[in-house]
Amino acid sequence: MAAKLAKHPIHPMLVGFPIGIWTLSLAGDLIFLYGGNLFWRELACYAMVGGLIGAVAAAIPGLLDYLNMSASPVKTIATRHMVINLIVVGVEPTAESFTGVAQDELRVA
Repeated sequence: MAAKLAKHPIHPMLVGFPIGIWTLSLAGDLIFLYGGNLFWRELACYAMVGGLIGAVAAAIPGLLDYLNMSASPVKTIATRHMVINLIVVGVEPTAESFTGVAQDELRVA
């Protein structure tokens, strides 16, 4: 059974969240890089983690959809999509380490 809500696939509903949150992280990094204060650096760090959480949330229904697909050219495309996204999510913690903010510096307000 594919992951659906009222006959609409859930995966496409969720993928916009990590994309938007990671864009916010990029903006925060750029603002900090070009003279912004520490707020922007922390915002970028929190947004990076939030994007990762959103990506995992979107991946779960995406995986359910993938597992219910029959062998076809579309499944080949879906396999490429999945592999590329797994690489991106795997590289993301490494990119986080380059921002200069260690994970233990994250504070829950």
